[in-house]
Amino acid sequence: MKQARPLNLIGAGECFGEMSYIHDGAPRQATVESLTEVVFAKFDGSEIERMSPGCQLHFTRAIVRTLVERLELANLRLSQVQKN
Repeated sequence: MKQARPLNLIGAGECFGEMSYIHDGAPRQATVESLTEVVFAKFDGSEIERMSPGCQLHFTRAIVRTLVERLELANLRLSQVQKN
């Protein structure tokens, strides 16, 4: 949530906090609230650097995939607003 307004809903297996990871610990831009119980893992940048190169690649691809999906969603929402 940002300014008490939902930005997005994420489901099982999805991540949040990718902007902080990419911007090397930048302050958060939104608050995350759960509607159900969750299990989550928190990764520090230094922990990711200690992972094997293959694991880092897998992690980075997952982050990029998330960003692409969210960018596509934002583009879709913008195009719908412009039509109205």
